Amino acid sequence: MSRAATIVAALFLMLTFSQATVDARTAQETTEPDPTSADVDTNGDDRRLGELRKGDRQWGLVAGVGIAHEIFGGVADRQFLLLGGQHGRIFTNAIGPAFMKGHMEVGGEIYPVFLMFQDPTTYGFTFTLLFRHYMAPTSKVKPFLSFALGTLLSVDPIPAESSHLNFTTQLGLGVMWFHKPRLAYSLEYRAQHLSNNSLSTVNPGINSSYIQFGVRVFR
Repeated sequence: MSRAATIVAALFLMLTFSQATVDARTAQETTEPDPTSADVDTNGDDRRLGELRKGDRQWGLVAGVGIAHEIFGGVADRQFLLLGGQHGRIFTNAIGPAFMKGHMEVGGEIYPVFLMFQDPTTYGFTFTLLFRHYMAPTSKVKPFLSFALGTLLSVDPIPAESSHLNFTTQLGLGVMWFHKPRLAYSLEYRAQHLSNNSLSTVNPGINSSYIQFGVRVFR
């Protein structure tokens, strides 16, 4: 091999090695999260802001206020307040078509404080089985849909002269936004139907709507 060919070959190998080094470094910077980024958990977790994963669990504190409506034959002229907690687990990866794509959660809610402002004002305890679908899987702001089935036990009958035991069906629409990779806030509107399922001869039902605010931690 001539000296010129040797030099050309050496230059070619040097350029190839240099380009490979640059490509490897670029790929590493692209795939590895920036620990200084606000979208990454700085405690060694590569979770992005707003990211949900199958198997994630969430614990939350919830407060809500509601009002009854005189619709579909229900009893009106009363309000209620509730305080409690919720727990859920993400059971799927992102599924669904187009704008409905997201994660499914199954969980429960317990409200040890439930006050119904009727005559007389009464105290109750309620718990629900909750199904929720979070949309916008790549965003830190996630709209969601909820469906819940619950049971309410109260000191005095709700409504008055009916039953101490009632059941609820709820539909909800809300939004959750992440403040940190594992900390989120939520605001939700729910429509609720309450009935004693004819356990009592008096069963007028209560149709209501309420707003609830929550703080959630994901693990």
